[in-house]
Amino acid sequence: MQRWFIDTVITPVFEGWLETNLLNGTINLPAAKMSKFLKPDWKPRRWAWVDPLKDQQASILAVENHLKSKRQVVSEMGSDYESVLREIKQDEELAEDVGLEKVITEE
Repeated sequence: MQRWFIDTVITPVFEGWLETNLLNGTINLPAAKMSKFLKPDWKPRRWAWVDPLKDQQASILAVENHLKSKRQVVSEMGSDYESVLREIKQDEELAEDVGLEKVITEE
């Protein structure tokens, strides 16, 4: 239902808004790159599944078997991959700053 709403309402409204504002100068972006700006990455709300552990395990398997990228999994969770990586790096730097050892578990 969300995909339908994005395709039939949000995207056409966005495209009209963007075109109008580029042409009247409200938005200062190069009109020559309009096709690039018309490819937004909509992230509809995602609800947790009944068994989030199985969801996570399925995502891990999909990435390991090259059926999905890490970026796609993070996007499906409603987050931004670059932001997640930056936060992980900040977490690791903070742990190191306060003297915590990095714990890596392998089976």
